Formats: sequence, C-alpha cells, structure tokens
Amino acid sequence: MQRSELQSLGFDDSEVDDALKEANNDRDAALKLLVKSRHVPHSFFNAAKQGNTSQLRYNIVGFGGWLVFAREEETERTALHCAVLNNRPQAALLLLKSKAQIDVKDFSGHTPFHFAAEHGSTELIQLLLREGSNGGTIPETDTGVNEKGRRAHDPMDALFIPSRSGDLPLHFCAFYDFTQAAETLITFMHKTKKQYFTPFHNHRKLTPWQLAESRGFQKLSKFLKDSEKSLIMPVNQRSKPHVQARGIVNAHRLYPKRLEVPDHMTPWDVPWVLYNPTAFTHRTVLLNDRKINPKGWADPEDVHDIKQAEWDAKVSHEGKLIFDQGTPRNPRGRTGMSERGLLGKWGPNLAADPIITRSDPTGSGVLQVIAALRADHLGWGLPGGMVVHISDNVPPVIQKGFETLAKALRDAELKEFTDEQAALFESGEVVYRGYVDDPRNTDNAWMETQATHFHCNQKFGARLSFPTRTTDPGVLTWINIDVADERYEKLFGNHAEWVESSVLHLRDDNFSRQLKSNSEAEAALVHARREEQREQKNNSWLNAW
Repeated sequence: MQRSELQSLGFDDSEVDDALKEANNDRDAALKLLVKSRHVPHSFFNAAKQGNTSQLRYNIVGFGGWLVFAREEETERTALHCAVLNNRPQAALLLLKSKAQIDVKDFSGHTPFHFAAEHGSTELIQLLLREGSNGGTIPETDTGVNEKGRRAHDPMDALFIPSRSGDLPLHFCAFYDFTQAAETLITFMHKTKKQYFTPFHNHRKLTPWQLAESRGFQKLSKFLKDSEKSLIMPVNQRSKPHVQARGIVNAHRLYPKRLEVPDHMTPWDVPWVLYNPTAFTHRTVLLNDRKINPKGWADPEDVHDIKQAEWDAKVSHEGKLIFDQGTPRNPRGRTGMSERGLLGKWGPNLAADPIITRSDPTGSGVLQVIAALRADHLGWGLPGGMVVHISDNVPPVIQKGFETLAKALRDAELKEFTDEQAALFESGEVVYRGYVDDPRNTDNAWMETQATHFHCNQKFGARLSFPTRTTDPGVLTWINIDVADERYEKLFGNHAEWVESSVLHLRDDNFSRQLKSNSEAEAALVHARREEQREQKNNSWLNAW
C-alpha cells in the first residue's frame, strides 16, 4: 500500500523503492526524501500567493500530486501556507482538495491555521476546518485534485499545535482582538463535543482569555474565559466510568477478587440479568457496628435496620440517593462487589481532602503541597480523612499536625500562628466536590470528598516546618508539585488532578493581581512584543517576496 500510494504521486518505481529502503519503509519519511529530490517549479508557490488556481491546477496535474507536500527552500512553507498567508481562499480550497496538509509547520513554527487566525480571516478558518479533514495524508490517485482515496484527519488536532512561541490559533485571535475568528474556532470546538483536561497556555503561561485581558480587550477576554469553562472538563467527570472502584488498577490488597465489569456494562441502565457481584464486608466494619458496639463508627450490618430519618439525614455530593430494594446504589455504576468492603457507611462515606500549598521557602520557585504516606498501604496522598458533616473541609489529621507545631511556640508567636492559621482556613477555595474513584468502593458504599485549596503566604508557609522527607505513615510532609518527585507522580487516586486544578486557579489569581498592580509595565511589555512581532512579520514577508 505504501508503494502504490507513493507511485500515485508521480514518482518512478525505482525512486519509490530506493526511498522506502532508505527510510526503513516509513512512508512519510520516504515522501520527504522523494519530494526533496525533485525540482519544484517556482511558479507553483507564486500561483498560490497570487491565487492563480489555473496555474496551480496545471502544476499539480503536470508534475504530480506530490507538489502539495513541497516546501519553499527559505521559509519551509507549503503552497497552502502561501495561499492562506496571502488571503487566497480559492487557491487554498484547491490545495486542500489536493490533499494538502493543514498541520505542517514553517520555519517560524506556524501552520496554515496560525496564519488564518493571525489575519482574523473567518473565511479561511472555516475553510480549513471544513476541508482540513480531507488532508494530512497521501492521496491514492495521480491527479491531485480529485475526491478519491481520502482519509479521515481531525482538524481539531491542528488547532492545538503550538507555534515556536507556544501560541495556538486562539492566542493569535486574542492578541489581535479578532472576536469573530475566535467565535468560529470556539463554535467548532463545541460542535465536536470534546472536552479538555487543562487550559491552553502558551510559553508565557497565558491562556487566550488572559492574553486578551492583558491587551485590554475586555469583551473578547470575557467570551474566551466563559468558553474555557465549558471546554475544560470538570475534574468530577474525568473518572467516568470509574476504574479503581472496579479493581482494574490498584486493586485493594484486603479485598477478594471482584466480578469483572467491562466498561460498557458499568452503567446501571445497561441490563445485566446475570450480574452477580462478589459480596464482601470486612470484619473490622462488622466489629464496629454501632448497633452492637456503642463506640462503633459503622452502620448496622443489615441495611434495613437503618431508619428512614437516618437516610433523610444522609447527604451526597452527587445528589439524591438511588435505591434498589432498600439498598443504596453507587451513582457511577457497577463495581463487581456488593455490600460495604472496608467502608463503614451504606451509601456515601464523606471525606475532606485539603490541598495546602506554598512556595518553596528556599527560593527555588517550586510550589509544594502537604502530603502523607497513607497508613492503608495505598501510597502517597493528600492528608485527608473522614468527616461527619458535608461542609467540613479540614479533617482531624491536619488539625493535629498544626496543633503539634503550635505547641512549640511561645505566647506571642502562638497568637500570631493561630491567627494566620485561621486566616488560611477561611481562604479556602473548593476545587472538587463529589464522587471519588476509590479501590474501596462497592455497589452499595462509596467515597465522596470535598477537596479545598488553601495557599499559604510566604511567611506562614515557611513557618509550617513539616519535613520534606519521611517514610513514616501519616506524617505530614512537603512534596514538590513536580512529576520529577516520585511521590507526587504517584499520588493516590485523583489527588494529582485536584492539585493541578488548584495550581491553575492560583496562576489565574496571580495573573489578575499582576495585571492590576503592574498595568503600565504590562502594557509596555505587550507593546514591545507587538512591535517585535510586526518587525518579524515584515521581515518574513520580505523574505517570502
């Protein structure tokens, strides 16, 4: 197939065989070698710049379909780059129908999408989005202008290719206040019904809305910020269908083997007549049955012994509880195990996971978060814990850790420490509230949490002298928010996602404060950058000319 595809572009059999051999049968690498070996008529690129579709068609049919993959020697631009840069939609359409690629970078790291966005050309953006799915591959015919042999190629991928400065097409729209072009891109993203895990930052750590705000384009900034909220997937939707709760990864060492539940059979609304989950409640839970043990922390063994008033008092972050013959049902679907496992409560078991961060006091600039080695042998995690009330956000383990530090302080220092601690815990921002994909979950009992972010100021963060290295379970420890730190990389469950969400919020807050306090300096910086880009653009146009 590789050989015939390359032959269809107008290359001789011997040329194709030699190129494939040199490229170890890599079709794309072989194509580059073949194109590089051929003479490209200068009239081809000039026709693209001038919008001369007759000349373009003549070149493609006469020389072969390989021409659309050729590049200008100095700028490394394809004919599609040239057509878009010079606002030639008809020429761009012909090239796209000839299988031109939309995701190729030129010498400055720009794709055709970058040029279309930089010029605010809604027509060209729509054209690339509509016809771009037909490119990105080698055609199977030799005319270069027919419809046969196209392969699917997602133009969405090209929207997320960064330029050399890390800017996406949306960043260019934001920089030049091209609202209509930005709306076109956002509308396309919404139509695909895709969502993304993280905002779109360039090398300056700015999202498109932040860039627009820094330029003073308030209307566009608000539109982009609102759009980002709908495009970025909420953390509580990223674990569907749950994985750890089915024992697919990180199966709990104290649990028997669960019934295997495939992804498509996880939802309760999918019929499974022969579903027979493993029944299991750990002995520790049964010994703490509050019906037989006055100091017990677990619900009665028989779910029907729980009175209606108690059910009414149970609150879930996921909404109204769903029951099956009097037994609560996991809101995320089947887990392959019934009863309660190691969880004490039928239904939701509430926890709080505080995310306490600081800047490294040594001045490294690295953000750190308090973590602890879990006593249940499930690795490192946020120092959370079970809570009684749904609004509780600081579990006992954190309170105990802070109390330990306070004991070593004198009266004046103690008062200052206590005041700073109170201010910290009043400043919390909830970054997640809901179901937790936890290996302890069952069909009838599951973990829910509220993850709240608390960021320490420089002074108080330095006073929290928890160790940075320890192997003792339950000891509060500062770890770097960096995948290079193995402890952070292997944080339990969804904890790393919550921490990353906190960091993004912190970055946005810092950005807004910086804009207010340094508006003149920022304006000067942006002006200088704009002048620099204008000069670079003029130079690139002169080189292209």
